[in-house]
Amino acid sequence: MSEQPDTQPVEETLAWEAEHGPRAAIAAAFAALATFAGGIVSSTALSNQPHVPLVSALQNAVKPGADQRASLRSAQLEYIHSKAGLLILGGVLLGVGYFALIPALGYLYRAAKARRPELPRVAIVVALIGPALLGVAAIVFQVTLTTKAGDFAASADHTRKAVDDVTKGGLLRGVQILNLPG
Repeated sequence: MSEQPDTQPVEETLAWEAEHGPRAAIAAAFAALATFAGGIVSSTALSNQPHVPLVSALQNAVKPGADQRASLRSAQLEYIHSKAGLLILGGVLLGVGYFALIPALGYLYRAAKARRPELPRVAIVVALIGPALLGVAAIVFQVTLTTKAGDFAASADHTRKAVDDVTKGGLLRGVQILNLPG
């Protein structure tokens, strides 16, 4: 007994594509606009962020008791706290843009699968999980960073250890790791 190939008639495939193509195109356009806007909002919010010159950082690092003195990066965290609203907005726009990719990628997978039935199913799994991970990471990263920056700004401890606790903390590091598979 021979198995039937997992294909649809060409007319059905083209009809499905004609019906769903405009929605996929709208989703893709929305994804592009949202990620573009999120990038602009985020980069604008950080455009005047104080920087620590490399030479100053190296000089400070070799001085005895560097861990107990105020960190050179304290001003950066205070700045992030002052721009929390814009940074969260930028993260949300980026996240929404990444999520909007999902229907467009699903459409492209189905169209490609109709033309090449041997396309592995893992391709759709990766195409759906990647944007979802990036979307979650973009939003959670900004909310976590700005919340921790706010806690830092409100505290009296502005030592290097306190800065490291904010920037190298568990959830923040975990969210950054989500970007890799995304």
